[in-house]
Amino acid sequence: MPFVRGEITATQRQLKLLEVVRKIDNVDLAKEYLIGILYFLKISGFSTLVVAVDEFEYLFSLVSKSDQSIYLALLRGLYDLPIQVPDKLKNRTANMVLFIGISESGMQRLTELENIEKSTGGPINPLMRRITDKVLLNPLKKDYVRKLIEKRLSLNRVKGMYEKEPLIPFTEDYVDYIYKITGGRPSDIIVRCDHVLDVGLERRISKLTAEFAKEVFKERGFSYE
Repeated sequence: MPFVRGEITATQRQLKLLEVVRKIDNVDLAKEYLIGILYFLKISGFSTLVVAVDEFEYLFSLVSKSDQSIYLALLRGLYDLPIQVPDKLKNRTANMVLFIGISESGMQRLTELENIEKSTGGPINPLMRRITDKVLLNPLKKDYVRKLIEKRLSLNRVKGMYEKEPLIPFTEDYVDYIYKITGGRPSDIIVRCDHVLDVGLERRISKLTAEFAKEVFKERGFSYE
């Protein structure tokens, strides 16, 4: 994941292990390769490529303000990619669907930049005009929090699969506590449950309780009240 996020530059050895044949520094050339991928997907029987960009606001802390425009322009370019497909390939390439996940604070930042660019110009306004559907995902209610907890605690990361039952049973006060401490935010629920489960398995706890979860969060530097 650090490599995907651009936090590290892969060495030649790492690129070889990833079976990367060639490094592409040119955006236009990368788009041509992507069109080629869409072509091979189509002839292989796949009609659509789904591109999901989660935690889009991470961009604002990852790059400088001057580079943010470059990334936003690239995202707009991905959206417009279908019109760049050569006519002879238009019916022979897979469709591409783009999903962008961003927090409320991240969306507020994007809107601020959009308002600034209304007078100065830039890539954000063209990008925002292309976003046709916006869906606001509210925090989960308690019943859904319980279901997510049950699902996450069923993940056997050694086998890479979900078991039929949670690896460690949990009490109702554990659900209440996780719901309260996370505010129903799915990403926070997942992170917290992973830490509690790791420690619970290590210590061979028979049940996960609110008291045990609080102890884990204290030890690992999380807020616990």
